[in-house]
Amino acid sequence: MIVMNPPFVRHHLIDNEKRKLYQRMVAGICPIKWSSDLWAYFLVKSCLHLNTGGKVGAILPWSFLQAEYAQDIRIWLSDNFKEIQLLGTQCRIF
Repeated sequence: MIVMNPPFVRHHLIDNEKRKLYQRMVAGICPIKWSSDLWAYFLVKSCLHLNTGGKVGAILPWSFLQAEYAQDIRIWLSDNFKEIQLLGTQCRIF
């Protein structure tokens, strides 16, 4: 099981060379758009470390549900996990 709170860094603040590296790390696994924020790379990469039947819990921004760039990630997760549970809040917890 992996429990994570990935970094919330906007895509325009990520150095292009680092973003190219992140893109190479997930190439052929999950199509992550160039406009994706940093949490997206962390989420996909962490899932690659799970054993079969493993679970991941992540604190994610609303962009996970709303952003167009996250659509491919949502599809990839639904294709690779038997069950996905979401808990959404509209208040600031942290």
